[in-house]
Amino acid sequence: MTNKVSFIIPIYNHWKLINDLLCQIYDHSLPDEIIVVDDCSTDQETVDGIKWWAENYDIIKILRPEENQGFLKSSNYGVSQATGDIVCLISSDVRVEDDLAKTVKEVIALDPKVLIGGVLYSHSTGWNDFEGRIFKYLEGWLLCFTKETWADLGGFDERYAPSDYEDVCLSTTAIQKGYSLIPLNNPKIKHMGGGTYGYDETRTARTTANREKFRAKWLTTNS
Repeated sequence: MTNKVSFIIPIYNHWKLINDLLCQIYDHSLPDEIIVVDDCSTDQETVDGIKWWAENYDIIKILRPEENQGFLKSSNYGVSQATGDIVCLISSDVRVEDDLAKTVKEVIALDPKVLIGGVLYSHSTGWNDFEGRIFKYLEGWLLCFTKETWADLGGFDERYAPSDYEDVCLSTTAIQKGYSLIPLNNPKIKHMGGGTYGYDETRTARTTANREKFRAKWLTTNS
């Protein structure tokens, strides 16, 4: 392992969020590679803005799939293209005001068989409570791992596309395979909360449907 670190940032519009995040990364936590997965943004300011970043900073690479595919598949695609041994998957509505790359390398140096996140929920959040059975999980706004770990876990399960419950499922898979879930609990690395997708009736319906998919996978068939 060369300890090369790749940051993967899936985006869809929201120029201020991605611009602020890139500025903070450059100020506090410069990795070896930054891959911005532009999920077919329709906002020209976002398209032009990330193009400017890529033209002026060599470590930034832009990927743009042929069609909008949502957070989950954009994340899987970005990770598949990463050249680093260590990958940090970061939502665009995250604030990074500390050296994330250094911290993650230090954690993985102690034990590579880990899945690292911003926050670990081991209590009921509503999402992870199934009739009193609690599934511990790292929230998907920040997940860090080795490429080997991601391959072993199978990445995000695409049955949950475009999003929701993929982080609960990945964490459950990690625990089943003997990985430790490590939260950073760093107040300088935080989630703005709903800054990208937000919460509306469409998302509520998707969350409800994906909850049943999770139930079918882990409580019904247990496969």
